[in-house]
Amino acid sequence: MLYNECLYDSCLYSGLNYTGTWEKSYSFTYLAGTTVSITIDIVKSVPEGTTLEIYAGESLSSMVLIPGSTKTAVLFISTTSGATNLYIRAIFTRTSSVSPVLTSLNLTIEQESSLYTIASSILNDALTPSNSQWVIDTDLQKYLIPYSWFNPVDHRKAISKVAEACGGVVYQDRYGIVTVEAADYLQRSITGTALDTINEDRILNAASPVSDVRNRIQIQTSPYIAKASPEKIWELSGTNTINNSEQKTYDIVFQDYDAAIDCSATLGSTPSGATIISEEYFSFGGTIVIEGSSDAQAITLEVEGTPLIQSGIELIERTDGNSIRRNGDRALIIMDNPLIQNSLVAGIIADDILTVTKNESRDINLDWRGDPTLELGDEVSIDGVHGVIITQEFSFNGALSAKMQVRKV
Repeated sequence: MLYNECLYDSCLYSGLNYTGTWEKSYSFTYLAGTTVSITIDIVKSVPEGTTLEIYAGESLSSMVLIPGSTKTAVLFISTTSGATNLYIRAIFTRTSSVSPVLTSLNLTIEQESSLYTIASSILNDALTPSNSQWVIDTDLQKYLIPYSWFNPVDHRKAISKVAEACGGVVYQDRYGIVTVEAADYLQRSITGTALDTINEDRILNAASPVSDVRNRIQIQTSPYIAKASPEKIWELSGTNTINNSEQKTYDIVFQDYDAAIDCSATLGSTPSGATIISEEYFSFGGTIVIEGSSDAQAITLEVEGTPLIQSGIELIERTDGNSIRRNGDRALIIMDNPLIQNSLVAGIIADDILTVTKNESRDINLDWRGDPTLELGDEVSIDGVHGVIITQEFSFNGALSAKMQVRKV
């Protein structure tokens, strides 16, 4: 309970603020790696001068504000699937004598694919069990992806697309751990404690150029929607036969569409001498295995699915006028990334990138004796200037030396 703020020359006392808090937890089955999105529908009676705020989170200490009727991502850091809780907190603040009433709060919990989900899938497929360590920034959960797909690419290019789609980075550290970070990871990880102090007696040469500034961020969306009804998206061409106990594998690529969902294969006229024994589909195609049960059986094969088509491409832009006036117009453009599918996600990405890149900063480039225990992202102090290591290169020619770039923070 707090006293109202009031200017002394207008009044001395104007009443009390009454604050009431209501908390509850809801149990649901969580799929590790997905983004949990919350939408609330509230029936309430709130008199003038009274406010109501709803918060939700994985714990009571990690809640975010949920605007009314707006789907909002709530980050879950758990790596284990299963039953878990979502915590809800409602806070009323009133100044009138009329009590507010919260009649009902309907809660919709959705779990959606995100850049976190996609990165997990890529790294799980790419790394062998003996080298399966990776770390993915949980901030990737806030970038929702309605239809996640790639044309055929190797794992390195796929995970690079994920990093680009969040304005972040992906790298492998000296211990072999693959790490994926979102755009503002450095700002979020700063502790203010330097791991090493590099004085001038350890420096061979130093320069302090201005960091690369980007004050106009342009991101093109690649929105996909599913067509209203399924249709034939692939068929086997020419004359084809299969013999008894013979297995044939068909690797297919959809003919007229970039991607499709809900695919299934059928043998024409269901020939008695052949059977589909397995079918696996990817966004761009699939693999179908057929086995024959009689010799010289003629077969036809087709795949039906719901195509994904591009609709409503937008160019999302974020700018910082002050930075443009100081540094000139410097643009960063991201195009043709199929993971950036809507304007909301593109806007979040652009805002995150602009926060990191809009302000000029004096980087420090060092030629110095070097210290192999220091890693990228470590904080150091250089003659009293605090910064973060962003590049580092070692060489040995009778003695150890290093080139290091440090960004002031």
